Amino acid sequence: MKKLPNVSDAEWTVMKVLWEKSPRSFAEIADDLKNKQSWSPKTIHTLVGRLVKKGAVSVQKEAPSFLYSAAVSEDALIGSETNSFVERVFDGSANALIAHFVKAKKFSDSELEELKNILKQKN
Repeated sequence: MKKLPNVSDAEWTVMKVLWEKSPRSFAEIADDLKNKQSWSPKTIHTLVGRLVKKGAVSVQKEAPSFLYSAAVSEDALIGSETNSFVERVFDGSANALIAHFVKAKKFSDSELEELKNILKQKN
């Protein structure tokens, strides 16, 4: 299986735009990001270019412009990032991650019930 690219926080923002709708022209990407970030078009162009180099975004020439699409799924990238985080921070222990998360966050009764159901389904 091909290793998924590492994506920076800023690049995640671009990926989210492409996961919402693909393919998109650079102008469409920039217009969407203008509403979310205070980035210049040059910054956005740099981020898109990095994502293309990393293989996270594909590009196709459609006269008169280029169209950009997410080349990796959101679920796949989230899974990769989650695994990397658990390895780095919790020495690979999902139990330690979950224990920390449960202790650190206040949950509503419905959220706790949902978590219980998720854990029951894993058996």
